[in-house]
Amino acid sequence: MVAVITGIIGFATAITIVILIRRDYLHVRYGLWWSGAAVGFALLGLFPAFFDSIAKYVGVRSEERRVG
Repeated sequence: MVAVITGIIGFATAITIVILIRRDYLHVRYGLWWSGAAVGFALLGLFPAFFDSIAKYVGVRSEERRVG
């Protein structure tokens, strides 16, 4: 569920950025950076296993805490 919400937030951010650039409220240079961030959020939300594999490859490890 969290992955879907993160993906939706990423796409909503991307749409908002495009609207702001078209209305000339946001300079294109900054809009490209924000678009990159929005795409990152969307990818993180839609493909979390991909980022887990990258983290494992780089050496970042997450310890899961189990109750019980």
